[in-house]
Amino acid sequence: DKEAISETAYGGLARPWMAALPEIFPAATSPDEFPYDYNPAAAKALMAKAGLSEGFEVELLYDAANKQWETAATLMKSDLAKIGVTVTLRATPSGAFTTLVGDGDYEFALYNDAPILDDPNYGLTLSYKTDMFVNWVGYSNLEVDRLLEEGAKILDKTERYEAHRVIQRIVMDDAPIIFAWNEAFTIGIADNIRGIHVVANNKVKLADMYFVD
Repeated sequence: DKEAISETAYGGLARPWMAALPEIFPAATSPDEFPYDYNPAAAKALMAKAGLSEGFEVELLYDAANKQWETAATLMKSDLAKIGVTVTLRATPSGAFTTLVGDGDYEFALYNDAPILDDPNYGLTLSYKTDMFVNWVGYSNLEVDRLLEEGAKILDKTERYEAHRVIQRIVMDDAPIIFAWNEAFTIGIADNIRGIHVVANNKVKLADMYFVD
């Protein structure tokens, strides 16, 4: 229940992620196109179709330093128990956690990442093209690979965005990851600071900031 996680773990400073790219990116598909909602009955039916009607056990890895993830993991464990999935939580120190995720040495993990550029070909290629370094889950779809190679050659912005929305729809249908939630980017600013500029990867350009009397 991504809504519950956003409210409980983040105090409302998060929202369900409903796209294959960060939703602030101009080429992201509309949330109206997202094909999934919170539906335990449908989840149980899909498990039965996959031959898992008796449920299964899985270990959920997360960074022990991230208290929001700890709460989210607990909520996920409770939700998944409703459909017969028994989750063991594995809180892991940050360094070891990053190594395990990078090596693919996990069953199920909470992780967040985002492209530093809002170009859709850049972001989708990094995350979903076969054998890319940050394709953390090893997703591979040859049609997606082909469309990404073709999309890289499209220079017209409108055509480029639409071509990559087609790719996003395929990725969402394949669901290689759980499209979980977007953490809000929030900063506290004193009233005597000017020049606050936030770039696409939610970083503040400190070099542009200055104080006024």
